[in-house]
Amino acid sequence: MILTEEQQMLRDAAQGWVSERAPVAALRSLRREHAALGHDPALYREMAEMGWTGIAVPEADGGFGFGLAGAGVVAEQLGRNLVGSPLLTTSVVVAGAIELAGNAAQKQQWLPAIVAGEARAALAIDEGNRHDPAGIALAAAAQDGAWVLSGSKQAVLEGPAADLFVIVARVAGQPGDETGLALFLCPADTPGLTVTAMEQIDSRGCARLDLAEVRLPADALLGEAGNAWPVLTEVLDRGRAVLSAEMLGSAQQAFETTLEYLRTR
Repeated sequence: MILTEEQQMLRDAAQGWVSERAPVAALRSLRREHAALGHDPALYREMAEMGWTGIAVPEADGGFGFGLAGAGVVAEQLGRNLVGSPLLTTSVVVAGAIELAGNAAQKQQWLPAIVAGEARAALAIDEGNRHDPAGIALAAAAQDGAWVLSGSKQAVLEGPAADLFVIVARVAGQPGDETGLALFLCPADTPGLTVTAMEQIDSRGCARLDLAEVRLPADALLGEAGNAWPVLTEVLDRGRAVLSAEMLGSAQQAFETTLEYLRTR
């Protein structure tokens, strides 16, 4: 991909910051000091100060409008040094869901906080041992002007540190149906929600969510009940694209390190 001048500047800035502030050795410190979170909050604050948390958020919503290409440029550099952060789940996936399906009040409540680095967020989707976006069994029932959610989620990426979850729930149909799904905004301190950190071999933040009749207000619904599939597939594709850029950075660094090692043998 040929980068624009702005993207080149963004890449160079990210490359310099990663080299200085987040060398690979920092991963060892992360495992000792921030193992439950999966990232260093101080480094994430620095990312926010540099504007990275608003790269993929449109300017109309308070972001910087660099889009997925800009997010990918930064992710590639983070991947080179295995830098853990909730940048992908927060600023690409959840911010994307709010951008696409949120009303004005929901956008105003959450997007500025995401851009400022004040809110970290995660998408709670999978319930089994493999990624299956349509295989949702967690139920959401309308009750007395509110929504009541019951069920569990597995392997929620960046879940331990999240202030906000976008929870994929079923309001109709059976697991495997693409129809009947809904998205809900659920703050991490909501009564009935239990977040349990999961230990990962790569030290990335991951959690199990258990919802015991979690009661959410009517305005927690993100978009249209039963018709979340188009939004869900779009934000998952965005996340996959940026995650691929991160993985590319890791692969490039591994390749370059191997070549350097072979030259000095």
